[in-house]
Amino acid sequence: MYKRLLSAALIIMLLLSAWSPISIQASDGINDIRGHWAEEDLSKWMEKGILLGYQDGTIRPDNNITRAEFVTLINKVFGFYELSQEQFSDVENSKWYSGEILKARTAGYIAGYGNNVFKPENYITRQEAVVIIAKVFEIQSGSNYTSKFKDGGLVKEYAKDSVSALIEKGYIAGYEDGTFRPDNYITRAETIKILNRIIPSLYNGKGDYKDEEINGNALINTEGVALKDTVVNGDLYLAQGIQNGDVVLEGVDVKGTVFVNGGGSDSIHLINTKVNRVVVNKTGVRIVTSGNSSVESVVVKSGAKLQEKELTGDGFKKVTVDSQLSSRNEIIFVGDFEQVDVLADDALLETKEAKMKLRISGQRIKINGKTIEKSPKNYIVDGELISTEEESDPSDVPGAENDQNTGSPGSSTNPAPTKNPNEEWRLVWSDEFDSPEINMANWSYDDPTNGRWNGEVQSYTQNNAYIKDGALVIEARKEDITEPSGETYHYSSSKLITKGKKSWKYGKFEIRQKCHRDKVYGLQSG
Repeated sequence: MYKRLLSAALIIMLLLSAWSPISIQASDGINDIRGHWAEEDLSKWMEKGILLGYQDGTIRPDNNITRAEFVTLINKVFGFYELSQEQFSDVENSKWYSGEILKARTAGYIAGYGNNVFKPENYITRQEAVVIIAKVFEIQSGSNYTSKFKDGGLVKEYAKDSVSALIEKGYIAGYEDGTFRPDNYITRAETIKILNRIIPSLYNGKGDYKDEEINGNALINTEGVALKDTVVNGDLYLAQGIQNGDVVLEGVDVKGTVFVNGGGSDSIHLINTKVNRVVVNKTGVRIVTSGNSSVESVVVKSGAKLQEKELTGDGFKKVTVDSQLSSRNEIIFVGDFEQVDVLADDALLETKEAKMKLRISGQRIKINGKTIEKSPKNYIVDGELISTEEESDPSDVPGAENDQNTGSPGSSTNPAPTKNPNEEWRLVWSDEFDSPEINMANWSYDDPTNGRWNGEVQSYTQNNAYIKDGALVIEARKEDITEPSGETYHYSSSKLITKGKKSWKYGKFEIRQKCHRDKVYGLQSG
């Protein structure tokens, strides 16, 4: 009886191991990738411990990859570790991938299908894979490039933005026959090829790395990494796998954006480092600039601490507290900041050891425990002392609220006379549409699921807005668009908004546009 039970247990173990991925090094004598078109990339990612082989020692690069295998790969790249409390109804806890799917759900890059199902053992399509990749790497595009493919019309509406973004960056190019084949399944080799194009440099082991020039993006997914004397000609991802640990950037020049999604109170140290832009989205992280360091702009989407210490460079220049900041999150400032703009509502700021010019556009802002009112003027902050920048009376400020406005629509004269009728308007924002693509630093695309007004019967897509001959073109088309809600609309258009990028309550707007006769077009503010 004991032998029979033991035999049964061994059979079960063998069956499980036959389907579970295992770690295999490139030097283990694997022969099914030799001579493969992606051999170099496959070997590299195996050595990093990201790409796992099968129990029989093979990689099977041309195998289709399942949805469960795909999210496991993404989790390993970023080091996602937090587990969701809610599992999909079709994912059994006993499956090897159960925990990986919980990580992906918490990370927010998967939502599954209707009725709370994920279909983990289904193969993932090329367009589904691209949507996930664009989301986790925060890759966006302001144009529609799907028409570059012969079968671009087959790309589903939900995937067009993501496919366009990866085409624009050169991460995907399709097949030699000019097709993309969006509904085809993606293979293991194709997945690795795309990931390697996006992040040619991946640091997933503790240690010092130096004297590099990275022609592309880089990603750090573990604590204890010191990147020194390196130029990153792209973006740098400080991923979730850093958890609450520390990372040092010393003598580093990042030409793109540093995405801070990992790190804790010990912090991310920037020493003699130059960064174009930082996006902070990790609650509790401390970012310290020291030495000859400069950061042109910072966008803060979570509670954080920004500190300047023993600084000889410019440090943090412009800081924007993003409108996406969760309510009651606190941002601590230590140092001398050139300009801080608060777009979020209910933000908490501590400035006891800071100086700054402060512009508040959000509601119910508290600084050092005191509520500060929204104002078109700058505040001057010096520790706990807060005063208004010396300007004219509020009613003298161009665009200040005034009920005497008698300006007619389309008038080129200033609306609402001020106490000084000759007051000059100050240009604070403009877009001449003189670049080949829409400037997504100025605009966002609105989504009709945010609400419809005035009996709108069209669906908004990014495809209907583009720049041609130095002008913004927004087309209204008669076509059927089925939205994620399942509702079909028979017309399409596009809506560009400045909310979240540039926002004002008062001001004067001038626009030059060409319209069809007897048609109504709207410029909406609010």
